[in-house]
This record gives sequence, structure tokens and C-alpha cells, in this order.
Amino acid sequence: MSLKKTLSAGLVAGLASGVVGALVLWLMLEPILARAIALEDTGGGHHDHGAHDYSEPLVSRAEQIVGGLVTVLVVGALTGLAFAIVYYKLGKRLPGAHPFSRSLLLAGLGFAAFALAPALVLPANPPGIGDPDTVTARTWLYAATVLAAVALAAACLAVGRITTWPAPMRGAAVCVLAVVGAGVMLWWLAASGAATPEGFPANLLWDFRIASIVQLALMWLTRGIVFGWLIDIRTQSTRRSMVSARSVA
Repeated sequence: MSLKKTLSAGLVAGLASGVVGALVLWLMLEPILARAIALEDTGGGHHDHGAHDYSEPLVSRAEQIVGGLVTVLVVGALTGLAFAIVYYKLGKRLPGAHPFSRSLLLAGLGFAAFALAPALVLPANPPGIGDPDTVTARTWLYAATVLAAVALAAACLAVGRITTWPAPMRGAAVCVLAVVGAGVMLWWLAASGAATPEGFPANLLWDFRIASIVQLALMWLTRGIVFGWLIDIRTQSTRRSMVSARSVA
């Protein structure tokens, strides 16, 4: 499979994941965001970092919603291209007999490293929560979490490729490494994570966090399914063309 065809499949898969993410944003996250913003406007979030400016915002709420939906689509497309590049470089090294299964595995690893692990260390917060003074520290913590999760995923893949070990031993070793590594990583990094915010409705907070992780999970799942399906179809088509050419020859 050429890089051009792989990238085109990644773009289509990325756009599909962006559409799914935008739908989740519109149907699940936006109602929660509206409640959080209304609470923040009334001061119910118990969050004060100095004087507030209650002047008319530069961007209307409708424009924010449209901008958010477009952003999700763009991010989905760009992530799909990045996914395709990684698959092109590493796809044949992933376990699995078919492109579809390897694509799903890569999507699962991507979700674990770039979405699940950061969500456990630094849970998403709605408007009205979070100290602006900690943005830099939280950014570095997010980067450290992603790097640690990627390193753990790479280690698990490396152990799974030790062909001198029997398959049951490799599977058990991968499971132990994944569980122990994830536990150590979360114990070490979560200690530096943001504390649970106070003075904010717990149900609203967890509704937002659950909806956020659901959005990311569905986007990664859609990306893996669509990309794997497209690559599988194109691979089979290429094989049929090669068989036909040989038959004619």
C-alpha cells in the first residue's frame, strides 16, 4: 500500500471521526457546557481568581458552538493523517493477521495513550473550573503522561513480539507489564495532578468528564474502524489485481 493511498484512507477516517466527535459535542457536551457557563455567570461555581469582566464577550455563544464543531472536524482530519503515517511506518509490526485488526489495535493504543491516560491523571474540567496559574504545570504533566503511556505501549508491543517465547507466555507478560506499568505511571503522575475542584456540582462535573471521554473513545473507535476497513478493501483489491496480472501473463 502506497503512502498516498494510506494518507487518503487516514483523511477519510479522520473526517469520519471528526463528524462523530462533532455529533457528540453537539448532543452530549454542549448541554453540559451551557449549564456550566450559566453556573459560572451566576457565580455558582465558587471560583474566583480576581476581578471579573462582565462586558459583552467578543464571540457570541453561537459562534463558539460553530467554532467548536469546526475545530473537532479539523482535529479529526489531522489526527487521521497522523494515524495513517504511524500505521504506514509501523503497521506490519503490529500483531494481527489483517489490516483491519491492526488498525483497531493501533486505535486502541492511541486512545489509551492520548486520551485515557491523560483523563485519569488530569480529568477534563468544564468552564469555571481550573486555576489559570497552573496552565503551564498542567501542560507539562499532560505531556509527561502521554510520553509515559506511549513508552508503556511500545514496551508491551516489544514484549509481544518476542518470538522465542510461547504465545501464552507472551500474552501473560504483556498483561502483567501493562497492569503494573499503568499502575506505577498513574500512581506517580496522578500525585501531581489537579485536585478535585470544590464548590462545583459533582454531578455536572462528572457528566462533563464522562461525556468528554466518551467523545474521544468514539472518535478513536471510528478512526480505527473506517481506516482498517478502507485499508483492508484496498489491500484485497491490490492482491486481486496482482493475481489477475499473473494469470494474464
